[in-house]
Amino acid sequence: MVNTPTHPALPVSLWTEKELAAVVRLSPAKLQKLRREGDGPAFVRIGSAVRYPVAGVNAWLHSLTAN
Repeated sequence: MVNTPTHPALPVSLWTEKELAAVVRLSPAKLQKLRREGDGPAFVRIGSAVRYPVAGVNAWLHSLTAN
């Protein structure tokens, strides 16, 4: 018999602010400003640590795409 989890898996792919800054070529300070203004990608707080789910970053970048 196989044990299956009773809860769905949480997102595994989380980027730190520094990792995301390198990927999108913005400074960590710019990401902080976007976060404060509510204009940046979705993020989660784990204690005092800020992490960015990759799926949320992709959605944010898609929303910025010009038609």
